[in-house]
Amino acid sequence: LTLKQKRDTLIISMKNTIDEIKKILIEQHRVIKDDMEKITEMFNSEKTFNADIAYGLLIKFNDDLNKHLQMENHQFYPEMIKQMHGASDAEKMKNLFHDMMIMEKAVYRLLQKYSSGEKIKSSLQEFKKEFGDIEGVLSSRIEREETKVF
Repeated sequence: LTLKQKRDTLIISMKNTIDEIKKILIEQHRVIKDDMEKITEMFNSEKTFNADIAYGLLIKFNDDLNKHLQMENHQFYPEMIKQMHGASDAEKMKNLFHDMMIMEKAVYRLLQKYSSGEKIKSSLQEFKKEFGDIEGVLSSRIEREETKVF
């Protein structure tokens, strides 16, 4: 193979890898959105509200989000930044990457503050608002990412 053919083969291979990662990330988005819906439903159902189950749902949401962020932060965005041709495109990718780091910290702070079902129960209205803010920002981010990046 010529050097050009090897380069073209490598580019095709990288594109296939990026496409596979995108599919996985989209599937993870669905899981994260489902987690958020379950948490919201739990908090909106006063009759069936159980603080320990709510906390378990919050932990699952955090675990699913962290798995997703690991793939985005260590595979997808670094590769996309490498493939960017213009400084403007690379800067947009870096900004999206930075935005998710901020979101990750917000979720971490939420988990630190509400580290048990009892803590959630004792500040339920405040938790609902804080989680609702995170859910709104994350839902918008997922929508923007799927329409503009993927």
